[in-house]
Amino acid sequence: MNLVLVAFMLQWLVHYVHSSHSLFIVASVLAWFPTMETFRLGQDSILSTALLLAVFVSLKRKRDGLAGLFLALGLYKPQLVLPLAGCLLMARRWHSLFVFTITGTVLFVISIWMVGLEGIFDFLSILRSMHNYSYVIYPANMPNIRGLLYDLLYNGEMESLSFALTVVISVAAYLLCVYFWRGSFDASDPIFDLKFSLTLLTTVLISYHLYPHDLFLITISL
Repeated sequence: MNLVLVAFMLQWLVHYVHSSHSLFIVASVLAWFPTMETFRLGQDSILSTALLLAVFVSLKRKRDGLAGLFLALGLYKPQLVLPLAGCLLMARRWHSLFVFTITGTVLFVISIWMVGLEGIFDFLSILRSMHNYSYVIYPANMPNIRGLLYDLLYNGEMESLSFALTVVISVAAYLLCVYFWRGSFDASDPIFDLKFSLTLLTTVLISYHLYPHDLFLITISL
């Protein structure tokens, strides 16, 4: 399924890049470390990226409802979806946000129906305890703002400073990203492509938990 999704993604990407080096682009994506890491571990980063690319394509084709639908389908990793939803709010894409909200609500109800309230509380308990397992969550290996500051500042006395700086820099970076989405919205304008790319880059940088295979998301920006 990952191979099929990559094939569809490359077909979409090459169409919007308008480059004479399509073969080089395809080879670069396939040879990129996050791509190999996603294949090796069987992770869902390619699926998340494909959904976000579908949002981009839908907005370019003026199908705002579909954009909201695809965005909501990626809520299994909310940290990769909600930043873009905030940008669409700033851009006043009400139709996309309406469909996003309805679809997200339906998925939430289905999730509760499947696992019950006890399952939700158990999941939250797992999230709270994940920092106790260094083999699962190890900030020093995260390719984001948190990982950088952890490597630079972390020791027994500077953990609080590292956390505070991570929050401040992440919030500032996201507010700057959202700021660029203000004003008129024209998906056919090349500036829209830059805004979308900036949002994906910012999403990766401010994500609190990020693995190397999650960097596949930047494929769209590249």
